[in-house]
Amino acid sequence: MKTGKLQKIFITHLMTLISVPLSAASIDAVIATGSGIAATSTGQIELSITKGDAVAISGISGTGGITITGQNAGSDKTGFIEVCTYVTTATYQLEINSFNTVTSEFDASDGLGNLIPFSVLWDDGTNAWTFSNNTGVAQTGNTTTISTSDPVCAGGTNTTITVTVRNSDFNKVPRGNYSDTLAIIIAAQ
Repeated sequence: MKTGKLQKIFITHLMTLISVPLSAASIDAVIATGSGIAATSTGQIELSITKGDAVAISGISGTGGITITGQNAGSDKTGFIEVCTYVTTATYQLEINSFNTVTSEFDASDGLGNLIPFSVLWDDGTNAWTFSNNTGVAQTGNTTTISTSDPVCAGGTNTTITVTVRNSDFNKVPRGNYSDTLAIIIAAQ
């Protein structure tokens, strides 16, 4: 066989291969359940959403805090703030700590060494706890009346935080401005 005839046969076969119309074959890109290919396919995806425990105290920022004023008088002094407490569990734990750690009590300081002891009452409508020392003892309560669905209580409040200064402690300190910062720690249980 001569080289020219071989080239002609090769080119003829190549042209035949190239001239096969692509429409003669079809390719389906289908994902089927199981091991087969079908015109339609269904599948299932397992979805798992986990929401962890969540808590929030809102409505504290921008309130100006708690202010107690007065002169010597015959009754205890109180001030309060109303906030929204949100917990996603049936129980929660609460701890209140003072930034002034001069004594184990909650103390407001004038910066000159004079201290006014005070207590803090947390009342969420179901649980009412009085904290009078700075020992970090946590209280545990249920969430019967606090929000378990809205972290901002639809703009309202459900918890009152009240600070009380006993009259006898108020009367024995010199005049001045006394302050403290409280850290309120709430945790889902």
